Amino acid sequence: MKNYANSIAYGKYLEQYNYIFEKTYFIKQAIHSLTEDIKLIIDNYNHSYDITHNYGKSISCQNITLQDKTGNEIFTARYAFGKLFHQYIKHSNNNEYFIAGNDLMEFSIYNITKSEEYKFVSECRIDEESDEGCDNEFWYIKEWIYNPTNNLIAINGQDLMNCATITVGDFTNPEMLPLKFKNLHKVLADQYGDGPCNAIRWTDRNCLELEVCEENTRTVSLTEQEIVSILRTK
Repeated sequence: MKNYANSIAYGKYLEQYNYIFEKTYFIKQAIHSLTEDIKLIIDNYNHSYDITHNYGKSISCQNITLQDKTGNEIFTARYAFGKLFHQYIKHSNNNEYFIAGNDLMEFSIYNITKSEEYKFVSECRIDEESDEGCDNEFWYIKEWIYNPTNNLIAINGQDLMNCATITVGDFTNPEMLPLKFKNLHKVLADQYGDGPCNAIRWTDRNCLELEVCEENTRTVSLTEQEIVSILRTK
């Protein structure tokens, strides 16, 4: 899988939404404390059009900014569409990371400790007819569950049919994009006759505890070895 974050095609894709970030379309601003020294600022924009009595179209976008304790901007990113996701992670390498993105096809990893940014954009973002497995990637991130013991992540998400989906990944080297991901839908469907609902937690034995959607929801576990094996499959 290639990374198209710095491609001309992706730059043109973003340009078509530049107008939404004008003051005319500003809705509201939210300010959060990411750490004791860093503020997270989210500016929300919306453009509604083709509005009739009972119908309308809408584009919602967000501008994310991180500020240090002196008010200096240390990171910024703009996202068009999707459900905005952001999360703070303290890695086993002793670096602090801020992950921001609206779905798996587009996210930024900002190394707070080193003041470095790494961005990933799938070809599926700019070409929905791509052969790069877009069906697996068309879901919104809701939560990254990171295990610092083995540097594996479980990502809870939602696909375009509003169905829950879980993906596992290797987060050993956050700077090495694209990360190695694998969606668990087929694996769990083959084993349990249904797809996943939700990744719950990593146990003290480094097993990933999952809820599987069946007539009666059940809890299952995947071992670290099983997950590593899944990530190695093509």
